[in-house]
Amino acid sequence: MDTTQKGAGYAWRNFIFIFLCGVSFAISLMVVPAGMGMLIEYFQCSASEAGWFMSFTSVAGTVIAFFTAPIQAKIGPKNMVLLGMACIIIGDAICLFATDVTLFYVGRFIFGLANGLLATAAPTLIAILFRDPSKRGLPNSVWALWIPIGQIIIMLLFAYLVSTFGGWQAAFVFALIFAAAATVCCFFFITIPKERQMEAVAGTANVKISDAFKSPYVILCFLMVLFFAFAMSCYSSFAPTYYQMAGGMGLAEANNLNSIGTFAGIVGSLVVGVILGKVTNQPMVLFGAWIFAGIAMGIAFMFTDPALIIATCIAWGLLSNMIMPAVFTNVEWATPDPSVIGAAFGLLAIASNGGGIPAAPIVGALVDATGNWMLCCIPPAIASVLGIVCAAIFFAKRGPVCVRAMMEKETRAKS
Repeated sequence: MDTTQKGAGYAWRNFIFIFLCGVSFAISLMVVPAGMGMLIEYFQCSASEAGWFMSFTSVAGTVIAFFTAPIQAKIGPKNMVLLGMACIIIGDAICLFATDVTLFYVGRFIFGLANGLLATAAPTLIAILFRDPSKRGLPNSVWALWIPIGQIIIMLLFAYLVSTFGGWQAAFVFALIFAAAATVCCFFFITIPKERQMEAVAGTANVKISDAFKSPYVILCFLMVLFFAFAMSCYSSFAPTYYQMAGGMGLAEANNLNSIGTFAGIVGSLVVGVILGKVTNQPMVLFGAWIFAGIAMGIAFMFTDPALIIATCIAWGLLSNMIMPAVFTNVEWATPDPSVIGAAFGLLAIASNGGGIPAAPIVGALVDATGNWMLCCIPPAIASVLGIVCAAIFFAKRGPVCVRAMMEKETRAKS
């Protein structure tokens, strides 16, 4: 039976197992920030070198993003999810048994390939399952939480796993088991017919990312995501370590605080989604989100008082997570050619991964050189200012276009 003839229960059952795969990636990703201090001690490396534990995943995600369209067109989205899960399992296994920094880098690079594979295949499967665009908003919003949910799980469990089973390796064992279970579920319980999958991706093999550069406003969106990914990664890669070193918190306390910031981020994403659905000037919302988030990201490493660290963490989580939903919503206003939108999202995927590449090593180098966490505010502050400038230009140029289109839509609906 075709998916169009099946009910909402079928669609949501399949979606649960797609989401489970995404959460699996996030758990493995965030094992490193959760135990950064332990990894530095184990490998006897500098904070700058340890920063590449996260950056190599971004390098891999950036590289694979150029090829996800032809891969998906050839093997289908479900098989691409399975390929991504294989990368997670292999990468985690290498990291688990790594005895030196170089081998750990290799494992994180292989693992990072899963980011581009899952980020491309999952939205495709969602579009197949929820054929009516008006029914796609909720599953897309839930899917956007794959990283925060996985982050919360590992941050809350990390200290327990380490204390109960000993060493950071216990967290990777947990991540491996979770990934293996998610892979089995994906294989057996995502039951979308292969022919329906291949029909949905037909013609995407020839998508050219370069087409997105036809619009200067798509370039502005690209830059906003690039600056955001950099500023975000500066903080997220070292946040628990910062809480411990600057705020004097214990491991469990630091990771629990990080989870609170993630919960705030989930709220921020949902709030901005509601706001974007109610206004006629969506670029204005994007500009406002950048102003508030830019301030939060720019002061993220400023304090040593635990109370101020907690307040900053919550503000950072709440406000910074408003930017990506706002950018994605505004891509529609970035180009007058709908055929370029697909290429634009591919370009944003590259920016999302590429922006994070230098972030952790730069922050690590500052900590190594000075031991002063306040100086670590400088890189994300610069990126935030640049992002605000891009958002201001986009608002000035595309705001009127958005308002005009929204008003015309309302007029047509009333007539």
